[in-house]
Amino acid sequence: MNKMYTSEQELVDRFVLSIDQNLSPWDVIDINTEFNYARGRTDIVFMNSDGTLIAVEAKLEKWKYAIHQAYRNRCYANQSYVLLPHDVAIQVCTYRHELDLRGVGVCSIEEDTISILYEAPIDIPLQPWLYDEAIKFIAG
Repeated sequence: MNKMYTSEQELVDRFVLSIDQNLSPWDVIDINTEFNYARGRTDIVFMNSDGTLIAVEAKLEKWKYAIHQAYRNRCYANQSYVLLPHDVAIQVCTYRHELDLRGVGVCSIEEDTISILYEAPIDIPLQPWLYDEAIKFIAG
């Protein structure tokens, strides 16, 4: 069953709650929302138990813009994803060339569980100083 979200904030809140309830494929040790940096504001950033810094951009429909935002986030994150409603995420996964070109993955929430539909590659951030700032932000 697909949940219809009325706002991106509701999608972000559901994601964070699913993380808190261990309903995700990641072993998250710390998470925060609304990381502001010079190129934009990332909806969700978190640290995985293996030390991977992951950025997530949430969108209800504007997935092309989300892919662009997720690509920008790669400057500081080891992995970057777009978070979309499940039906939209499935459609976006058909654009594998665009996802591969930008090094971006796709995830969704279905029945309160986060699923990775297209895995993002793990890379070394291009701006280590910004990576450090994101780590400080996550730690609060």
